Amino acid sequence: VGACDGIKDGRWGFHTALENDPWWQIDLREAVPLERILIYNRCDHTAGRTAQLKVLVSLNGRDFRPIYQHDGTMFLGQPDGKPLSISCVHESARFVRLQLPGNNCLHLDEVEVYTTGKPENIALGMPAMQSSICEWSIRFGRKLVLRS
Repeated sequence: VGACDGIKDGRWGFHTALENDPWWQIDLREAVPLERILIYNRCDHTAGRTAQLKVLVSLNGRDFRPIYQHDGTMFLGQPDGKPLSISCVHESARFVRLQLPGNNCLHLDEVEVYTTGKPENIALGMPAMQSSICEWSIRFGRKLVLRS
């Protein structure tokens, strides 16, 4: 369960609590050259919350640097087949973090990560962590786990 489970249904794969600078990240288990990241948004009345979404990368899980900040336009993904697509050519990372600035909740449907030269989503089934959980962090009857 989560944003790296392969399920794209327009709902949320994870959900943080309302907090300052909420984040979600995936551990790719080794540093890889990145090609692109596809982000599928939650597709209901809350889709606009991701207007200023940031993408940060890290080789060690401690030192993150920003590589992208969204321009404020709304994006969906599952219903229209147009997820947010971020080119990451010349970037390498083990950890990919998505974060919202300010006081907000972060919730997305699915996150896919592609590495140079491989057509498959390397994020599928990888371990993920998030800054907090809330009562909405339950999906399909199973509780999402906050990992640190």
